[in-house]
Amino acid sequence: MTVPHTSYQRDWVIGHDLTSDDATDDADPPRFALDFNRLKTSIDVRRTRQMGGHLPSAARSNTVPVLFAHYLRGDPTTIDWAHEVVSEAVVDAEKAALSAHHRALRATGGSLRILSEGHGHAADAGQDDNLAERATHGQEAAWSSCANSQRHPATGTVCRSSFLDCFHCGNCLITTAHLPRLLALLDALTLRRHQMSEHDWWARYGPVWAAIRHDVLTKFSPAELERAITDKPADALLDLVEDPWEHP
Repeated sequence: MTVPHTSYQRDWVIGHDLTSDDATDDADPPRFALDFNRLKTSIDVRRTRQMGGHLPSAARSNTVPVLFAHYLRGDPTTIDWAHEVVSEAVVDAEKAALSAHHRALRATGGSLRILSEGHGHAADAGQDDNLAERATHGQEAAWSSCANSQRHPATGTVCRSSFLDCFHCGNCLITTAHLPRLLALLDALTLRRHQMSEHDWWARYGPVWAAIRHDVLTKFSPAELERAITDKPADALLDLVEDPWEHP
């Protein structure tokens, strides 16, 4: 609600000869209706632009959340800054998730065993000539095969890890036949991202998402991925790795 003008406001408007934009050709333009909330918004916008849109530096009389929510939500400079901050945060989170994946993988064999058409990437990953046969006869997991579920690379004992941990294990075997399920899993992870906080999502699913995006899908050709898209199952099986299934 606009506060009625005081004498000081009227004198200030007259002294600065402030008029509104509602003037007509045959009449003098009316005086500008000074509103302190509007004036504060203008000051906050100008200060924020002088700071390059960086809200923490621009915040003076309000906290950053209040400043943005009530004064600067529609300001283009501030919006650009916010988009930049969010983008940088996502990049940092993805780098951290990929690093976590690689650390876990180094402790369990060093590399995933991936077999694309033509076996082109099997040799690149240092895999043996019997990889295709091992993948065929390996034990099926939710989204991959396991070369030896009775001997986990890190413990030497029967594997008790989650299916999500398969993507950080040297026993993991992934072939073209697994691609439809992997793509369905990525869709499910994206949906889950909208259902929980960013922090919790990156902690729970970030390393798996990064492993699939960077260390798995990149080993397959665009034609293989295109065919897999048409064969994606409706159920991504993500519930298999959620409570209470994993912890009876």
